[in-house]
Amino acid sequence: MNRQFRERQDAGILEEGRLCLKVGYFEGALERALQLQEHPELGVSARYIAWIARVYLGEAHWADAMKMREVIAEVKKLYGGQGIAEYVCLVIASKANLASEGIQMIFRAADAQHGVLVTWHPTAILYLAEFAFAKLKDSRSAVLLTSIAMGFRPIFVSLSDVHRLAKLLIVLNAPVCLWADWCSVLIQHLHFATARTGVLRSELRTPGESERWSLAQDAASEEMVQSVLAVAPSEAWALLQSLAPHFDAAEFGEVVKDRFIPSSVAGARSAEPLWSEPIALRYRYFWYDMLTSAEQDLVRNGDWAMFGLPTDDFSMALARGGAPWSLYSNDRLLICSHRRSQNNLSWWLGIGKI
Repeated sequence: MNRQFRERQDAGILEEGRLCLKVGYFEGALERALQLQEHPELGVSARYIAWIARVYLGEAHWADAMKMREVIAEVKKLYGGQGIAEYVCLVIASKANLASEGIQMIFRAADAQHGVLVTWHPTAILYLAEFAFAKLKDSRSAVLLTSIAMGFRPIFVSLSDVHRLAKLLIVLNAPVCLWADWCSVLIQHLHFATARTGVLRSELRTPGESERWSLAQDAASEEMVQSVLAVAPSEAWALLQSLAPHFDAAEFGEVVKDRFIPSSVAGARSAEPLWSEPIALRYRYFWYDMLTSAEQDLVRNGDWAMFGLPTDDFSMALARGGAPWSLYSNDRLLICSHRRSQNNLSWWLGIGKI
């Protein structure tokens, strides 16, 4: 085989692995990366992709990820918090007593960057939030980790991440208004997933297995939404319908109305101090530290009013000016319809190359 042709072919496999990782097809990313892990020039990047994919594929793959010590050493040198949450997941799999220390490392990294943690996907952060709540009985850390995940700016490309976020909001008794954020996460994911199958079909040389995976994810989304709405605060059902038209998803709002049934449990109407603490706000809203102290007070008062309002009409929060931030999910509402019209995948993902 011509050497130049072989080099182009290998480079193409690496690019496909990167694409699979970006769009949430972690099995495909790992399969392609393993083909190149011993490549003299591309092996470093391939092993890096394989490590990330293994972490996101879950506990069955963590032992193999932990063996990739040279990759872990390089990941530790990255800026912005990249790899910290992923590495903590691997550590606590064998040394659960180090979980609290690892979670504090994540908070320190975010605190050093005005509340922003740089990561490829929120998968590891959400897993650690579940671990903090279920295993450590540490609701505070679980709320703060969930807030970091909610501050993740790109699309949630993984359906399981969308589901995991909903389950965390339920067990952590999140205020009703934060379900507007989940609604925006869900609708943006559905928009993205609709486009993903075509992207994989056009960009991969052998797209058969990736198409089947993508279509299976689409099919599973209906069951996931149904299961969430059955146990989420009843307001989530109404929020999905009211927000859907603003996200260029009016038809989805009608589907929710006609085919899904809300739970019979209303959301918490008592104040939730932890969710409205300044540190939680910094993690959820990347722009919080850009405000003056007086403006931060306004945001915090508005959020508290949204969280603890005594009536169902949100009038106390509207009077305080909290609705522009809380009820409409930060700036997600402003950018979603524009992203919807873009054909460039980078608009959907909002993340750089691996």
